[in-house]
Amino acid sequence: MLQIRHLHTFKNRQSLFLPYYLTLICCCFMQTTNAQMHRHHCLFDESQRAEIPQPTAAELEEYRLLFPPCNSPTATKNVRVNVHFMLDDAGGNNFLPHEDGYGNRNYTGFTFAEEMVEKANIIWSRQDDGTVGPSLYNGTGNPNLPMRVRLLLTGVYFHKNSYWSYYSEGNSSAPSAWLINTTYGQNTWNTINVYIASNPNNGGIACGIGGICANSNGLATKLIDCWHVYRRDPNWASAYSADLLNHELGHIFGLIHDFERTNVFPHWGDGCEDTPDHNECWTLDLNNPLCNNWSLISNNMMAYSDPPAALTPCQINRVHSNLNGPQQNYVQSCTGCLPANTFYTINPQFCARAKVGGGYYPVDVPLDGRGSFNEDSYLIEIFEVSASGSNVILGNHFMQQYSGQLGQINLRTFCNYNFQVGKNYRIRVMTSKTGCLPTSEQTQWIAVVPCTPETSTPVPTVPIKKSLTILPRQPKSYILYSETEQQAQVYVYDFMGRVLYQQPKTALQAGDNILDLNNLETLLPNNFYILAVQTADGIETQRFFIP
Repeated sequence: MLQIRHLHTFKNRQSLFLPYYLTLICCCFMQTTNAQMHRHHCLFDESQRAEIPQPTAAELEEYRLLFPPCNSPTATKNVRVNVHFMLDDAGGNNFLPHEDGYGNRNYTGFTFAEEMVEKANIIWSRQDDGTVGPSLYNGTGNPNLPMRVRLLLTGVYFHKNSYWSYYSEGNSSAPSAWLINTTYGQNTWNTINVYIASNPNNGGIACGIGGICANSNGLATKLIDCWHVYRRDPNWASAYSADLLNHELGHIFGLIHDFERTNVFPHWGDGCEDTPDHNECWTLDLNNPLCNNWSLISNNMMAYSDPPAALTPCQINRVHSNLNGPQQNYVQSCTGCLPANTFYTINPQFCARAKVGGGYYPVDVPLDGRGSFNEDSYLIEIFEVSASGSNVILGNHFMQQYSGQLGQINLRTFCNYNFQVGKNYRIRVMTSKTGCLPTSEQTQWIAVVPCTPETSTPVPTVPIKKSLTILPRQPKSYILYSETEQQAQVYVYDFMGRVLYQQPKTALQAGDNILDLNNLETLLPNNFYILAVQTADGIETQRFFIP
């Protein structure tokens, strides 16, 4: 039995804590290294090169007015990417819009998407400034050719579909494996769509396309186990996923593994003469004479090595050849800096509740701008229109600029704007990055109608009060510090997300409560677990490792 008991004698909780360190180094839980786990089954089949969808003439004209083609040999290309989180049918089993999927409301899918893209850009930038060059290089020129590619996050989406959440077909090149992009892809003719699935058994299986997998609906890739890596090591997950993303983008841009070989000397199986043949050493191994010196270890982005990752000049030139040619629509701009991008969601219709005796209560209009990227200021414009799609101002015009990031706001209170029943409104948001053009804007229309039994007013998200804190005491014992007397239910999960133990509701007293896990025989040594404690306020989680 798990035991929870109230502890009266703790005066200074911190002074009694034992040192608590997670010594988890290998995150794979399989017979592979971390680096090998990154990029399994990246298929390459030139006969199945992706067909890039073509925009309509109007779409292309509008896009080119905003973003003229840029194929300068020295400019940095900003490539558009969307991130999609594939949830199960119940809306879980992945990062969520309001939490990390494990009960932590301070970290969301929006947070993860931004961190992953930002760290992917850091990896690209290392070669720009000469910090990293290819360690295995056959060329005679400077190996530190600038990469000159950055990623611009242009959308974050969440979809409920258990099949694509778990059975992602990540290692398949069959056309059916990419119906996900046909179904959920956004702006597939000018944006690479990245799908975050959640199958822990696939250990990093991901499949980029554009010479990799068959797909008739644009460039896309899948990252399979990011959410489970986050459970095992939250501090490493976004960096791991960024490295995996860049490797798959390399495939999309026309690169294959640096260890691919032909049977004829000097091999050059990847088609680049400056990529040497090597022994497939992904990390230093003093017990292996083929891998016992750092000079033998590949740090190529298209290897299975850990970052920092580099590309040879031939590989970089191939990337830019694709981005200057068949993939040029995916390049938004060639500025010397990374611009901002506006992305927000808002309901198209809101309803007003009638007051007794006449009139209506004020209408809250929540806007979620957490998908906006790299902005440090934003402008909001609201005005009344005759119908959805109209740009003609009928009145009640509001426009104001703000500093900072957009985030979640209620337009009624934030802008002090009175939305009236029976009217339509045009909502325009423009974000910008200081000193970096172009600006980015998005426009949507909403209608305000009287509430009926079939409608209800959306309620803005209210942060849940945190009334419980989990504090480590020793490897199998915890302090549950409760702000109030309350009921709690305790769960223990393994690293695969399986429930090992569920305890009936237990009364917590205000203050320190001891949670003793020592009698739970299913907790084996040398394993990683998740402790979850659910109260009326929500779920608090704590990862722990049994040495």
